Amino acid sequence: MKKPDLADAIARLRRLPKAAAADQVDRAIHQIIKALRHGHPARLPGLGTLEPGHTWTFRPEKPKPAAAAPMKAPAPAASRPSRSGGPK
Repeated sequence: MKKPDLADAIARLRRLPKAAAADQVDRAIHQIIKALRHGHPARLPGLGTLEPGHTWTFRPEKPKPAAAAPMKAPAPAASRPSRSGGPK
């Protein structure tokens, strides 16, 4: 996704003019770059973290393990009538 695509998506979701959405995208990117230049990591929830350094490093978040479905105990076997035809 490119920056104009992101701005278009924000404009649609927030019902903003495209220029205002593009300004918001530019401000967010500027804040991320500013943090990295000052030696602070930039965490992007759901994506990962940009780490500062000589070259910026992106560390993706580890996927969360899927929640295991609760296991159900097998239903007890239905009592079957005896073949002898009942008690003697």
